[in-house]
Amino acid sequence: MGDDRGEGLSTRVRMSAYRGREDRNQVSLNGDGSATRKKAPGALSGLPVPAPNAVLPRQVTVDEPPEPRRIRRPPDLMRLLFETGLIIVVVLLAIPGSGTTTGLETDIHNSINLAPQLFLSTITLLTTVATAVIPVGLAVERLYRREGRRVADAVIAAAIAYLFSNLLNLWIDSSAGPEIRAARV
Repeated sequence: MGDDRGEGLSTRVRMSAYRGREDRNQVSLNGDGSATRKKAPGALSGLPVPAPNAVLPRQVTVDEPPEPRRIRRPPDLMRLLFETGLIIVVVLLAIPGSGTTTGLETDIHNSINLAPQLFLSTITLLTTVATAVIPVGLAVERLYRREGRRVADAVIAAAIAYLFSNLLNLWIDSSAGPEIRAARV
């Protein structure tokens, strides 16, 4: 029940396997009659040599159905509708919220005038220390993990932000400053 094409392929594979082995290991006779094996420069020792009757496949076929152009799943649609609804709720809450912020701002200003000075200076000191210590601590932790490039990127971004904010403060305090403050009030 052998197929002639299959046997021919098997024979060709065996022949190429032997030919490859012969190319890699050349035998030469020395003057005294002993044999030495010379390995070809490209041959690597320790690599497995194919079995003489191994049949290698010509082509691999994949039996999977083709993927549709678009994959539509009901949970994705439900997630989209839910998140769109949340966005609409946030936008609708912003309309009355803008009026509430002015009242909240006046309450905060009135409360600050009533608070003791020691309490305000303590809060100011804690926020200043936290603003200075937390980024340094995170940078040291990143350096410990050998991520110096991230630390360098963060330092450069902080320097640019600091420079930009100082230039903006200078511009506001300059001749254009009073017009901007008058327009805001």
